[in-house]
Amino acid sequence: MTTTTKRRLPLMGGYQPADIHAEPVLSAAQFALTELQLQHNLPPAFQSFVTVTSGKNTSIQVVDAKQQVVAGMNYALLLRVVDDDTQECLATMQVLIYDQFGTLRVTRWGEIQPCVEGDEDMEGNSRIRHLRHKE
Repeated sequence: MTTTTKRRLPLMGGYQPADIHAEPVLSAAQFALTELQLQHNLPPAFQSFVTVTSGKNTSIQVVDAKQQVVAGMNYALLLRVVDDDTQECLATMQVLIYDQFGTLRVTRWGEIQPCVEGDEDMEGNSRIRHLRHKE
């Protein structure tokens, strides 16, 4: 009897895991923070969040990232917003960033939710990367 194993191949054109420490991912996350603080095209839940957190020093932590090759690159990011003064997690949010060969734009704001524990990978390593808002 022969045993075969099926290997899952990536879906062509689909989202693939992205390195949360890679420069393009960090740039996309920093862009999302800037857009959030400038309140560009935010859905109501995000506008409320910006109002509540205005005046706080915040940073973004990349919790998870996926990328999709298109005519450029899509980045699906799971981000955590942190109060720099208290280190308190203020919220997690999902955002889709389109990078058209260096020109970034938010194509969709996903969900904004309260923070949760357990942002570690399978080996127990933190999957978080800090980004500071640049004034």
